[in-house]
Amino acid sequence: MPCTPDIIRHPTAALAFLLAAIGKAEPDGSTDTGLSQLATGLSDWDELLGLADRHHVSPLLYQALNRVGWPAVPASARAILQARFAANLKRNFRLARHAMDALRALTDVDISVLAYKGVFMAASVYGQLSSREVHDIDLLIDPDDESPACVVLESLKFVPVGKLDQQQVFRKQDVQIEIDLHWQLAPGFFPVKYDFQGLWDRSVALQLGGMTFRTPSREDLLFMLCIQLAKDCWERQQRLVQLQKVSDIAEVVGRTPGLDWVALQARAASQGLSRVLNFSLALATALLRVPLPPGMAARVEGDAAAWSLARQVCAMPALAETTVPPEGNSLLDVRLRARQLAFYLQLRERPRDKWLYPVHVLTSLTRQLFRAVLRKPA
Repeated sequence: MPCTPDIIRHPTAALAFLLAAIGKAEPDGSTDTGLSQLATGLSDWDELLGLADRHHVSPLLYQALNRVGWPAVPASARAILQARFAANLKRNFRLARHAMDALRALTDVDISVLAYKGVFMAASVYGQLSSREVHDIDLLIDPDDESPACVVLESLKFVPVGKLDQQQVFRKQDVQIEIDLHWQLAPGFFPVKYDFQGLWDRSVALQLGGMTFRTPSREDLLFMLCIQLAKDCWERQQRLVQLQKVSDIAEVVGRTPGLDWVALQARAASQGLSRVLNFSLALATALLRVPLPPGMAARVEGDAAAWSLARQVCAMPALAETTVPPEGNSLLDVRLRARQLAFYLQLRERPRDKWLYPVHVLTSLTRQLFRAVLRKPA
């Protein structure tokens, strides 16, 4: 594949090391050799550990260093990564157990539910529960099943704690477990068509913990991950906040040699989301060296707007910093909304999606303000 443009200028040694560690290894082993050399020259291990923690990729960093034999890694850094790896594995097993309980309860009352991201991706895409940092359980349902699904989760002692346009968050306080119940892929500010029946018809069976359930096809999963990455960059002050989201895309592409790229491109084009797809794949190829088939690589490399957006979200030093979560953004922050508008208009290729954007924004704002009024104490 042709060389992809650099989208991070002058990365710190720690960031360069992290990208090399979590990127797709070359078949000839050259990546491991380069990683060993980078480790020898790295002096700020605290920065590396901080980056891995903020970007939720500590398990991948641990596995990469374990693979190459921990060259020049201080004992303190090794101990921290080992402790994080063990804690993540323990938490993921606990999350998987609760996820199975939720799936079983939903399917017992004939609610069609798709397992999405989290422990399901760790097991089915990354290959083992220990390889991905997970913080909650994500489930996809038909919008018509929202009310009965909420009743089922509440019967399992999960308490609703926050509702957005696209999801309801539930928490079981005694075990500190959260479930995100999705009936849309994105908020009203970032409109995306959601066809649950189509996702269900194309879904595949997956086994975890002795239970068989449905999960999106690899093409649908990749498309949804690209949408989420673009949405998060747009939402979180136009910055790439989590390298894990890029890693998810890299893992799906790298571990699915039979991906139907033609169908994926057609699905994206039909929704006016070709640039969203190109933007997310641009980040994956430039940051983590994900190999794409020649036709898809040419499409991505030829989308100048996608690369411009990719450079914007990777601006330094913001990539190495934590940004405000979307819940902390004021609805009336004019500068932020103006930047979001500019980013969104560049991200969408169809004129009608750009023209209708103010309508979607006003509708979503009205809903949020209405919910805020309802939550306000009398």
